[in-house]
Amino acid sequence: TFTSLLSFFNYSIYSCLFLIVPESYHTEVRNTGVGLANSSGKLSGLLAPLAMGLMLDVPHGFTITLVSASVMFCACGLSALLLKETRGLSLDAD
Repeated sequence: TFTSLLSFFNYSIYSCLFLIVPESYHTEVRNTGVGLANSSGKLSGLLAPLAMGLMLDVPHGFTITLVSASVMFCACGLSALLLKETRGLSLDAD
């Protein structure tokens, strides 16, 4: 169940990434950013189950895991506030 949810949200993020990135960044930077995001997503998909298993084995592991995941989600949400609206702006006007 959790693997299915992970895949669902992972593909949802990629859909948002491919929707937002072309209007926010120039072509030179866009391909590097998408490549880094894709590779970090794949790497974290390999390492996350191992890290979760290790975190759940320590005393109070469930609480630590829950708090650390919540902090990471909040950090991602706050970093989204740094994005600026580019609708109607031309990227070639620099």
